[in-house]
Amino acid sequence: MADKEELTAEEREEHTLEELREKNRNRIEKFKRKALQRGTGYRCPNFPLFDKYMEGLESGLFMIAGESNSGKSALAMSLSWDYMANPDNNLYLVYFSLDDSADDIFPRIVAMNKDIPISVTSKPTIYLNKRDEGDSSAIVYDEYLHKSEEGLNELEDLGEKFTLLDGSDITCGEEILEACKDIRALVRTRDRNANIIVVIDSLMDIAWRDKTFKSDKELNDYTAKQIKKWAVEILDCPIFGTLHLRKIDQNRRPTIADVKESGRYAYEASFLGLVHNDVSRNKQAATICLRDEDDNITPVIELNWAKNKKSSYKGMTYQTFVTNHSLVRECPEETCERFDHLIYQN
Repeated sequence: MADKEELTAEEREEHTLEELREKNRNRIEKFKRKALQRGTGYRCPNFPLFDKYMEGLESGLFMIAGESNSGKSALAMSLSWDYMANPDNNLYLVYFSLDDSADDIFPRIVAMNKDIPISVTSKPTIYLNKRDEGDSSAIVYDEYLHKSEEGLNELEDLGEKFTLLDGSDITCGEEILEACKDIRALVRTRDRNANIIVVIDSLMDIAWRDKTFKSDKELNDYTAKQIKKWAVEILDCPIFGTLHLRKIDQNRRPTIADVKESGRYAYEASFLGLVHNDVSRNKQAATICLRDEDDNITPVIELNWAKNKKSSYKGMTYQTFVTNHSLVRECPEETCERFDHLIYQN
C-alpha cells in the first residue's frame, strides 16, 4: 500500500477507517476469548441467593458500606471465605485488615468457621478456668476449646489458600499492591489458572507513600480510582472493600449519598452494597430480625444492592448475624420476601 502522503484524501480516509475496523475486530476477538475463559464466574455455594443474583463473581471492585457495628466486615469476610473455600474457584484469599490487628481477626475467623464464641479463641483462659473449676457448663466449654484448637490448626493448614496481613505488615497502598502481585505470582507458579481474591477492610484506612492530599475527599477520590485500576487492569481479580458511612441521625436506611468523604467510591464500584442492621440501630424495637420463643433476638444484616454493574439484580438480600460468633448466614428466600414486605410496607 502506498504511503499515506501519496494517497488522495478519499483514500486516506478509507485507509484510516480500515485501521479502525481492524482495531475493533481485534478488540472484539480478544473480548470473546476472555468471555469464554470466565466460564460461569466464581461461585459461593453457602450464599445461594447472593450467588444467584451476582450471576458468577468476576474481576471488579465490590464494596460493602455500612455504619459501625452493622456487620459489614463480617459479611465481607464470610463471602470472600466462601469463594476461597469453594475448590472449583481455585482462589487464594488475601485479607488486609487495616481496621483491626491480626490478633483481633483470627478469633473471628475461628468463631465463624466453628460456630463458637469469639472469646473462646481470644481469651481461652476464661474457659479453661471455668472448665477446671467444675462449672455446670464444663462439657460445653471443653467442646468449645476443642473446636477453637481445631480451628486454629485448620488456619495453619490453610497457608496455601489464605493470608491475613494487618497494619504491622502493611503501611501504605503501594505495599498492598506489591503484596498482591507477589502472592498472585507465587500462587501461579503452582497453578497458572489460579487467581487471588482480595479483601481490604477498610478502604478509607489506606494511606499512600510520598503523596499529599489537600482534603479527605481528594485522598478518597485517589484511593477509589487506584483500587478500581488494580481490580480491572493490574491484578484482574475480585477485590472486596469495606466503607464507612456517615453517622445517620435519622431513623432511616442508608443511601449511596451516605458514603463518607467521596462519591468516587460509588462511581468506581462494580458493586456497592449498603448494609443496615436494625438491631444495632433500634435494639429491642427492631422489626427486621429473628426472634425465638423466648423473645431472644438474632440481628439481620440487610444488604441493599444499591449499585450492581455485574448483573441485572437490584434489590435486597438478608443475612442473620450471630455477633458473638461472627457468624453470617443467608436467610431463606421466603424470609427475605417477608422482610421485603415489612420494609416496603413502611
